[in-house]
Amino acid sequence: MVRNGSATRASLMNRSSFRNSFRKFVKKNQLLKKGDKVLAAVSGGVDSTLMFHLFYDNIREYGIELSVIHFNHQLRGKEAERDANFVEKLTAELNIPFYIEKLNVKDEAKKLGTSIQDSGHILRRKKYADYVEKYKFTKIATAHHRDDQLETLLMRLIGGAGPVGMSGISIKESYYIRPLLFCDRSEIEEYAKSQKIEWVEDSSNKKDNYVRNRLRNEVIPVLKLLNPSAADVASRSARMFGQLSEELQKFSMEIFEKSLISKKKSEIILAIPPMSNYFSMIGYYVINNALKSIDKESPTVLSRQFDDLFDLVQTGDTGMEISLSNGFKVLKDRNNIVIYKDSDVSEAIPLRVGDSVEFGDMILETSVTDWKKNSKLPEGNDHEVVDHKLIDGNLLKIRSWKDGDKFQPIGFNGTKNISDLLTEKKIRLNKKRRISVLECGNEIIWVCGVRLSDKFKVSETTKEVVHLKIKSINLN
Repeated sequence: MVRNGSATRASLMNRSSFRNSFRKFVKKNQLLKKGDKVLAAVSGGVDSTLMFHLFYDNIREYGIELSVIHFNHQLRGKEAERDANFVEKLTAELNIPFYIEKLNVKDEAKKLGTSIQDSGHILRRKKYADYVEKYKFTKIATAHHRDDQLETLLMRLIGGAGPVGMSGISIKESYYIRPLLFCDRSEIEEYAKSQKIEWVEDSSNKKDNYVRNRLRNEVIPVLKLLNPSAADVASRSARMFGQLSEELQKFSMEIFEKSLISKKKSEIILAIPPMSNYFSMIGYYVINNALKSIDKESPTVLSRQFDDLFDLVQTGDTGMEISLSNGFKVLKDRNNIVIYKDSDVSEAIPLRVGDSVEFGDMILETSVTDWKKNSKLPEGNDHEVVDHKLIDGNLLKIRSWKDGDKFQPIGFNGTKNISDLLTEKKIRLNKKRRISVLECGNEIIWVCGVRLSDKFKVSETTKEVVHLKIKSINLN
């Protein structure tokens, strides 16, 4: 349904008052600067449509370049198409660049084991990051208001959030800005009506099949009966939690840096002793720092998850592991904890001799040299040579090792399980799970960084050798 913005009763804010409050809020919080490329997320609802109009009306004053993005989550069929058409028409009439993205939130929710709403949030954040990278947007504007802040705090409270979560929705965070956090929904709707602005209604907002909707439709109206200023109070509480969180964050970064052993593309190793005395207080922040350094869009750890983390760090045995959200896992390995993100590195990557490939947290390099001119064997486990003539068709394949893998280690008469080899070599748990193997055909040439196969070793008849080198992608 398209709503007409004709005013039927006195506005909660007169026109100039609302506009001035918007401008003061933007200025006070330094949300925009001249030359900003702003991507406004517009669903077609009253909040985001009004935000778009406020930006458009002030383009010259702010000196910004405005574009709009609309997400179709493919959940509401024709109604979703109506929303997209509405926003596209609105931007076309005002000659504003328009982008639309279709997101398969149902499949993402199944993949991540999260709710529809959480998966939508994750996918949108990824798209925003892509647009910042591709189109060089400097600001992403979303239309969150004080009622959204109240909903978010209640959601996080009943979901078991810690101080970070109870900081609520930030006015600005990285390239995200929320210019409507100075007002609540009723003020937005009244102002939109006074300006005769049209918008569309999302019928799913009236259904109680999501927790957030039940809070919005059933709980918050009761809270506002008890305290009409509930949304404003929630915003002030969120700011206080935010200030507390900032101070704890500063201290936690010092502990994080003292505890950091290594930082790779999808893995961080932290020493437990430097943070053990403080873990109950700032461990929450240390872990979140680690997650964010691997994936900036990672959700924060819930307090119920932190209870499990605390037990793991304080009393857990080596090898114990717990799962967090968004594919993250935490493994205890003696006096260390390993925080990593599951990835698809187990999927084989084909390559030809002479190629270099990135696989997981390492780079494999291959090259050919004349063995007769330089027949010195390389030193170290990260560099091996094999007889070139034994590499059929110059074709290789790298993958993660798996249970049941066998090969003939160099200097060994029979075959050996790779799992036994790794145990004998006393490979630590965090490294063991990331070991990869290089294959030719169905034969394992090299357990990378551990042991070469006897079947591919150089001999008296070797003329050319293939050099195999691995380099760790270390982000320290």
